Amino acid sequence: FHRWLFHHPRFGHNARAWHETRAIPPRARLMAVSMMAASLAFVTLFVAKGRILPVILAAILIAISAYIVSRPNARPRSQAAAR
Repeated sequence: FHRWLFHHPRFGHNARAWHETRAIPPRARLMAVSMMAASLAFVTLFVAKGRILPVILAAILIAISAYIVSRPNARPRSQAAAR
């Protein structure tokens, strides 16, 4: 699985960047934070009957989002390929 993931045409670059430098590309970062925000909105609007679940979920997702946003940017593919 490791070899397959690292050499995959779509996921390989991001997996190698994370392994080497703990970097997350800006687009992947944006997608992750956006999907967490959408999930929180969905739970708040359609699932939660009270207020405690959205508050707990918001606290968890804010912490995870802060970690994701604090990671460095991955190098663009052109620089990574030249290496």
